[in-house]
Amino acid sequence: MDCMAQTLSFRQATVADCKEISKLLLRCAKRFLLADFSPQGQALLCDSLQATAIADYLHQGLDYRLAFVQHQGQPQLVGVIALKRPCHLYHLFVDPNWHGRGIARQLLAELWPTVQAWAAAAEQSELTVNASLYAAPVYVKWGFVADSPPRDRGGAIDQPMRLQLAHDKRQNQFNNSIRRNPTDENLEPHTTACEI
Repeated sequence: MDCMAQTLSFRQATVADCKEISKLLLRCAKRFLLADFSPQGQALLCDSLQATAIADYLHQGLDYRLAFVQHQGQPQLVGVIALKRPCHLYHLFVDPNWHGRGIARQLLAELWPTVQAWAAAAEQSELTVNASLYAAPVYVKWGFVADSPPRDRGGAIDQPMRLQLAHDKRQNQFNNSIRRNPTDENLEPHTTACEI
């Protein structure tokens, strides 16, 4: 199935979506993240990606957005993004079969007005993320910088990063580079955050 010929649709997640979100997140974690984690870190991450945990995040006010393509007449979930207040990119996962097609970037673009609104409301000047080691180079291309060396939190490895948010939309790294070229295959992470 060729995503470039497919039209993505986006919508906000509800509690009814938690099982499907969890399936996608766990599938991505097993394929790309768990090998870098200790057994304890693997358990922590997998627990944090269960449907009940996703429901808790929704109840806590995280803003989850979903990306779908039509497959055999039915919407198929291919990507998930979540933003946590005040301005933290909490999850960004794309189905491995749909990597390299600009879906992560389009999800971030879909969520970008909320990023800007939440940052302004909280008087924040940065968007933060705890990137997977695999995805960290993509965030650098998107304008994020590392806050510190990679860290080990209970066997879960991540790279704290931040993106300076410009008050003038024309000066923002994301607006200038990512939104301009939404299909650049070299900028597609599978996930950004491994929050636990």
